[in-house]
Amino acid sequence: MSRPQSHRRCAGSSANNAGRLTALGAAIFLTAVGCESRPEHKADRTTTLDKSSIPASYRPLFEGGLSFEEVESLRAFLPYKSITLSRSPCFGDCPVYDVTLHSDGKARLTATQHLDEIGTFEGEVNIFSFGKLCYLMDRLGFSKFQPQYDANSIDSATVTITASTKDGEIVVSDYSEIGPIELWAIQQTIDNIRHEIQWRRVDDPETPAAK
Repeated sequence: MSRPQSHRRCAGSSANNAGRLTALGAAIFLTAVGCESRPEHKADRTTTLDKSSIPASYRPLFEGGLSFEEVESLRAFLPYKSITLSRSPCFGDCPVYDVTLHSDGKARLTATQHLDEIGTFEGEVNIFSFGKLCYLMDRLGFSKFQPQYDANSIDSATVTITASTKDGEIVVSDYSEIGPIELWAIQQTIDNIRHEIQWRRVDDPETPAAK
C-alpha cells in the first residue's frame, strides 16, 4: 500500500538541504579566511594517495589510463552488477524517479514526477564512477544494513537502493531518511552520478508529464 503524501516533508527536506549548503559555504569561507591569514609557505604541500589501504582489486580505479582489457577485467570483478536508487512520492513535491546503473556502463532513468524532464532516459556511466560507488558501498557496509528503516510518520518519501549481485539482490529501504549516515552518503553519491550522466530520451516526448 502506498503512503499518503505531504508538503511538510519536502519543505523540511528543502530546509535541511539549505542548512547543509549554508554550513558547507561557511566552512569554505572560514577555510579561505584562515588560509589568507597564515604566512605563505613555499614548501611543496603536494600529497599522493596512499593506496596501501585500498583493496588491490579496487586500486586501478585510482590510477587512471586503463586499457580496454583492464577495464573489462575490473568490470568482471565488481561485486554489483547493477545498482538502483528509487524515490517514492510524498505529500509534497518530492522528486519521484528510478535510476539504475549497470556495471557494463549502461544507465537508465525513469522520471515520474517533479523533475525538470519527465520520461524515460538512457545514458552511460563510466567505470570510475560505478567502480568507486561499489567500493564506497563495500567500505560503508551496505550489505550489513537493515532491510528497512521506518519512521513513525505518514507524510514522507521512501528511498530504496537495490543492488544486484551474482547471488541475488540486496534491498534497503529508508523511509523519511532516518537510516544511518553511511546509507545517506550512498544515496547522495548515486544522485551525484545521476547528475553527471548525459541522458537521452528513449520514450515518446509527447507522453503527458506527471506534475
